[in-house]
Amino acid sequence: MTSPTGIRERRRGATRVGRVAVAVLLAAIAALLVPASRATAATGRAAGADASAMMAIEAPRHLVNVNSGLCMAARAGSGERPVIQTTCDYNHHDEYWPDQYWILKTDETTPVESSLLHLCVAARGTHETAAVATTCGFWPDQQWAKGRPPGPVTPWFRMSNGAGLCLAARGYAESRVVATTCGFGDDWPDQQWLAV
Repeated sequence: MTSPTGIRERRRGATRVGRVAVAVLLAAIAALLVPASRATAATGRAAGADASAMMAIEAPRHLVNVNSGLCMAARAGSGERPVIQTTCDYNHHDEYWPDQYWILKTDETTPVESSLLHLCVAARGTHETAAVATTCGFWPDQQWAKGRPPGPVTPWFRMSNGAGLCLAARGYAESRVVATTCGFGDDWPDQQWLAV
C-alpha cells in the first residue's frame, strides 16, 4: 500500500506535468490563430528575421502638416522620389490618392514608409536638405523619432532623425518636404505633423 506522502508526491508531479502540457497546448493554439506578424498583414510583405519585424505597425495614414493642412506624399515613378506636401485626398469627395498614405511603426524611432511605393523617407546630411523617398533600410537618415513637446499632451508630433533635423513643410501650396533644424515647444508649426 502507498503512504499518503507518496500519493501527494505523485499528485504534485502530475500537476506540474499537466500545467506544462496546458501551456504548450495554449502556445500552439495561439501560434495558429495569430498572423506571423502585423508587418505582413499591414504591408503585404513577408517580415524579415530582424527585430523590426516584431514591432507593431499602425495602419497606413495621412501625415498632415499642422501649419499648411496639406498631406505628405511621394508620387509613383521609378527610383528615388521627392517627398512633397500636397492637397489631401479627403478634401475631395470620393477621391483616394494612395501616394498620401504612410506606415509608421509604433515604437519611438521608426522608418516612415510609403504604403504605395514601399519606399522610406530619408534626409541625407547634417544641414537643411530636401527629403526623398528611397529604398528602405536601417540607415540613420531613415530613422525618425516621433517627439512631442513637454507639458500637456498634443495631438501633433515632430519627426527628427539622428542628425538632429526635423521634417518640415513650408508654405501653403504644393512644395518639397525638407529636413531642417528642429524648433522647440510649440515653435515652428511647419514641423508639426498629425497622423490621420
